Amino acid sequence: MPCCLCFSDAPLHVDELKGQRAVAIGRYVANVNTFHTRLVDAPCTCATLPCCLISAWPYLSPCVQVHMRHRVLNHVSPGSGWKHYQCCQGYCPVCCFKPSDTEFAFPCACMYLEACCCPGLAASANRFVIMDKYGLMPDPCDNQIIRMNNCLLMARCVCDIAAIFMKELRHAAQLLDCFAEVLFWSTLGCMTAQTYAEVQFRESAAEAVVYQPMPAGGDYGSYEAPKPSAPPAAE
Repeated sequence: MPCCLCFSDAPLHVDELKGQRAVAIGRYVANVNTFHTRLVDAPCTCATLPCCLISAWPYLSPCVQVHMRHRVLNHVSPGSGWKHYQCCQGYCPVCCFKPSDTEFAFPCACMYLEACCCPGLAASANRFVIMDKYGLMPDPCDNQIIRMNNCLLMARCVCDIAAIFMKELRHAAQLLDCFAEVLFWSTLGCMTAQTYAEVQFRESAAEAVVYQPMPAGGDYGSYEAPKPSAPPAAE
């Protein structure tokens, strides 16, 4: 993740809105609201660090994504359970991922398969549901990750082609593949933790009761004390 900071976090240009992640993020560029927790800050706080670490572990991540999907769906529609579950929530409309009005017979099992086979799409779908709910714009780190992925894909392509003629470059290609895996899982962990923090923040804000007592001897503005009612007329 620190390597992403070498790339610009400026809004993406039209030419950069290519590829699966860039196209999905492009629909939120015009939004104005921001996440409560930045993507790069997700592993830096005690509240989100455990979620970040657990979801970045490949063997535990599916369980986290299943829990987060249930949490997100019931945050948007309280008490709905798995009723509104869809494969990737319709954000990846290809093959079996196409949205449907038919309710799944085994949504929890389907979600677990989704998280195991497509962990990146599962985590992104959870995040997109929250972004749609509150009109959130992409995190500046999203732009850096997209630019870094573009650079990484180009480097891998060059190394793979060059390795055909120079066997020495095969190790470089393998290193790039390993680096891509580390980037993927670390990004997934931060995305999941950011989504978790946003849900926590929104639910806490909804439950909070704000109490602001009037200052003693202060200016009460247009406030008027209630006037005592007139005594009943004597008969």
